[in-house]
Amino acid sequence: MNANLSTFILYAAVVCIPFDVVFKVGVARVTAVEILFSLSFVSWFLRAVLRRERLTVAPYVIPLLFFLGACLLSLAAAQNAAITLRETVQFAWLFGVLYFIAHEMKERAITLRLWSLVLAAGIVVALVGLYQYFFEREPIHFLIAETRLRAHGVFDQPNTFGSYLIGILPFLLGLYFLAEIPSQPADQRHPFVYKIIFNKAILLTLLFVISAALAATFSRGSWVGFAGGLILLYFFLRKKVRLASFVLAASLIGVAGALVIADAAHQPAVIERSFSNRQRTLLASTAVAMFSDHPVIGVGFGNFPERLQEYASAELVELMHRDYDEATKTWFTNPNKESDIELVHNTLLQVAAETGLIGLAAFAWLFFAYYRQAVKMLHRSADDREHCIRAAMLASATAILCGGMFGWPFSHGVQEVLMTAMALAISPQMQTGHS
Repeated sequence: MNANLSTFILYAAVVCIPFDVVFKVGVARVTAVEILFSLSFVSWFLRAVLRRERLTVAPYVIPLLFFLGACLLSLAAAQNAAITLRETVQFAWLFGVLYFIAHEMKERAITLRLWSLVLAAGIVVALVGLYQYFFEREPIHFLIAETRLRAHGVFDQPNTFGSYLIGILPFLLGLYFLAEIPSQPADQRHPFVYKIIFNKAILLTLLFVISAALAATFSRGSWVGFAGGLILLYFFLRKKVRLASFVLAASLIGVAGALVIADAAHQPAVIERSFSNRQRTLLASTAVAMFSDHPVIGVGFGNFPERLQEYASAELVELMHRDYDEATKTWFTNPNKESDIELVHNTLLQVAAETGLIGLAAFAWLFFAYYRQAVKMLHRSADDREHCIRAAMLASATAILCGGMFGWPFSHGVQEVLMTAMALAISPQMQTGHS
């Protein structure tokens, strides 16, 4: 087996993703998962230097540098320069992790072990979410019905949990569809990886459980994002996997979601949530106003919440200070409540408001360059199994990024899944054997 220290640390890191612990050091927020990913990266990089391995320049590196430059340029308008520097370093670190994983995952068996660990952690958190939905009643503002709570797992809120789940569901679908593709001789030398984890009955059961947990988040943005990822997965695998397999998987996902939604719908709603839709509309308008005033360099990367009070309408300020009275079961305006809004709830608007046209153009270029590389490598796959792995990882990344049109995909617990999936979709050293 060619797995080494950096790989084993990476295994530990992906298991810990949903159970992350945030350590605040001044303006910085460092997590246990970030520490593990960094240790794995350093171990890999030192090994590469000592062995004098040639590291290639990925196609996304140049647009990434342009985007980071735009982030630094936005310092000129930033009210809080420390936050801009923190967010810029964080974004650079994320793509450093992507580059590292893409070059570290050299063998298919190692990649599938990583998949299995990601899913093991996800299954545990999905079960936690379902328990919350059926048996917990706090926090009160997560109630979706009289006796049903929006699942949030071990995350701060349901929408982040939903983004995490739509990232790991394609990992599970990938295993299910891989089981449909005849194995190669090299695959058959790894019974643990290629037989135990490909039990269809188990995979379909887990698919039902995680889909139900996703439905229980009642995160509509996550549902839309997952639909986008699933459509892309079907498009890339339509000639590799039987249509009946897609229909069975999609039907199971649909049934799990329908059961949860129907369960909540037959009960009276406890909390009126129309203000959430209105709030997001007003946040989008606020971001547009910031962009209109700072169209070139934005208000500073990460500085949207710093300028929010300045640009927010009176209606938005009132909604930001909405509170819930447990005695009367009603919402009311609480002027003493500290607003905790940090996001526009739309990735492109957030980037435009914070980094202007320069940053938005570089951001779009960055992901265009990445997808162009990923699709090219997908079509160059050595066999159907490699094609399936790359397609599943593209579906995972696409689901999270589509969901980001209603949120922000670069939050703790979601960004690590995003970078892992993106990296495995473009790994240039995908091989069939020798593990």
